[in-house]
Amino acid sequence: MTEPTSNGLSWSSLNLNEIETAPQTERSEVPPGTYKFRLVGAKPSPFENQVGSTDIDFVVTEGPYSKRHVFASLPMPDKGKWVVSAAALLIKQLGGTHNSGEDLIDTLNRIASSGANPIQATLSENTYTDRNTGELKTGRPKFQYFSVQAAL
Repeated sequence: MTEPTSNGLSWSSLNLNEIETAPQTERSEVPPGTYKFRLVGAKPSPFENQVGSTDIDFVVTEGPYSKRHVFASLPMPDKGKWVVSAAALLIKQLGGTHNSGEDLIDTLNRIASSGANPIQATLSENTYTDRNTGELKTGRPKFQYFSVQAAL
């Protein structure tokens, strides 16, 4: 039998048959704003239209959205000078260094595992025109790489 935790909750005190498991119809994203983040890690993008992109996982560390994950992506460096500058700024503000010949994913995971500095960054509203319908839509807020600074 599982011992109750300090708040009296244990597996044996629950009736999992009574828990609502219907999928949520409305997703809840961290809204646009400025937040403090911790780097969790990075991985290759799983999407076919983003081959070579790096998906980066951050977690909000303070405020009402604390412990919520925010995902950002950086394309391959051949997609524009801004990509290289954004990656360099992020690595610098995280307190890390990039080793010659090292992939961005390896660099970010090494920095995350060795205690990256907390950062502060802005999420901005993400509106776009749907290619199929021409409708104006709102997507997940965008991580603004050039707003990144060391969190105090």
